[in-house]
Amino acid sequence: MLEPVRTALEAPELHIGLLRGLVAAFAAGVLALVAVGLRSLLGRRWLRRLRLTASSRRLPGLVGPAFVVASVLALEALQRSLIPAVRVAGTVPDLPTSVVLGLGLVWLGVAVAGLTPAPLPVGMLLALPGAWRLVAGQEFLGPSWVPWLIVLGTAVAGPLAAEADRDLGRTGLSPVMWLFVVGAAYATVPDTELALVLLGVAIPLALLGLPFRLARLGDGGAAASIGLLLWVASQQGWARPGSLIGTLGALALFTTFPIGHRLRRWFRFELHWSRNRRLLVVLLAQFVLAMWASRVAGLAYGAIEAIARLIPAVAAGIALGIAMPMGRRRVPRSGRSSRRVRTEPSIGSTRTPA
Repeated sequence: MLEPVRTALEAPELHIGLLRGLVAAFAAGVLALVAVGLRSLLGRRWLRRLRLTASSRRLPGLVGPAFVVASVLALEALQRSLIPAVRVAGTVPDLPTSVVLGLGLVWLGVAVAGLTPAPLPVGMLLALPGAWRLVAGQEFLGPSWVPWLIVLGTAVAGPLAAEADRDLGRTGLSPVMWLFVVGAAYATVPDTELALVLLGVAIPLALLGLPFRLARLGDGGAAASIGLLLWVASQQGWARPGSLIGTLGALALFTTFPIGHRLRRWFRFELHWSRNRRLLVVLLAQFVLAMWASRVAGLAYGAIEAIARLIPAVAAGIALGIAMPMGRRRVPRSGRSSRRVRTEPSIGSTRTPA
């Protein structure tokens, strides 16, 4: 268990990403402080006049864009640091310009969808052009379904992760949860050069969540980060297709929490824990489920076997979303009938004087 950690700490790819991540974390932290100051200065009434859905209960969504920009710069720096023989051999793939354009389109589509009354379905629709651009004009090694995994994974999981990030609001958990996702992806793909770069970028950016609570991933940033991670996994994990499923499953609560929240209308079970206890459980569950996807499902060679191993983690994540409605209104235990009883007095009922 400690060997991958020691190998990562000694790898130059991690150092390349770590340097860019530190710069991105500093810049995003300054912008977050400015954004919070402007929000306090202008007041929320200006947001209501513009009919925007921004809320003072949510941190600025800067971690996701910072992660994508810093990762792109770090991947380019990695290519420049390679010796000519390795660069010509192509063992460490370069990041195509079409992928950068696709990431920008995914970010824009999901960010615009976040301002609409139905951000999840609109986000899935608007993310499709950018997700398709991530694979357009490229040849992928491995199974023929790898491009479809990138397209559908980005278009579906991206808006789901954006909704989970909105629900977490000001908790500061999402940047740390994203670090767990990138770490799990590094631990499951057979080749690790590009994954190490992303891991190095994600480490300092996680500090903007906890302990400082300055920023969250953001709607478009969460989706674009997932698109970049899936593209890197396709380049590094094609030799073992199960690792691609493990990388997608490492998203864990980012994708299962919103599904569980929607199922709460049929399941009236809820854990009435304190806020700090719930936050700790969410953080611990994200780590455990991401590691399950990485070291259990992701180590399977075939995709079907990896999916079968991933089913318990998906079920656990959905159940947690049902039991702990983070950022959601609680569903009454007695459902609609209880609301009817509260609002409509029963026929023939009278109040007798004491």
